[in-house]
Amino acid sequence: DEGVAGSLLLTSRNDVRPQPTDANLTQWAAQFILKTFEQALERVQLEDRARRDALTQLANRLTFDVEFQKLLRHCTLDKSKCSLLLIDVDRFKSINDTYGHPAGDAVLREIAQVILQTVQNSRISDRPLVARYGGEEFAVLAPELSLAGARRIAEEIRSAVETYQFALESGR
Repeated sequence: DEGVAGSLLLTSRNDVRPQPTDANLTQWAAQFILKTFEQALERVQLEDRARRDALTQLANRLTFDVEFQKLLRHCTLDKSKCSLLLIDVDRFKSINDTYGHPAGDAVLREIAQVILQTVQNSRISDRPLVARYGGEEFAVLAPELSLAGARRIAEEIRSAVETYQFALESGR
């Protein structure tokens, strides 16, 4: 169906002659397996979309809240450190007011990528989470990151956003 090709190979150690019903059964099994894989893939894609912010493709607030609670429990039990950066984009309203909401959306998408790239390039931990926290607010959740490390990353993010050249239809 729909141009998807596949095959299923059944073997036996014994010399068994195929029966006429074997072909039908094999075809049914192949279609069943293919349909099952397609449904599983659709479910995984749906779950992924439910965890991501549609505009920025970062983790959404619900995902952040769940992961934050898990990390808080883990850090409390293990007495380990973690850091949370909350980022609020200053004067964002003026971008929407001056250039319109589509331009504001484009700026938010680019800011999200700048934050994500900065965090990834910093290698601050094995499992950092970058999320859109609210309208123009972002959060970075970093297990095993000290206060000094969090300050360094926060400054790197601030500097990267400050120096980034946002391309709008009317200029930069």
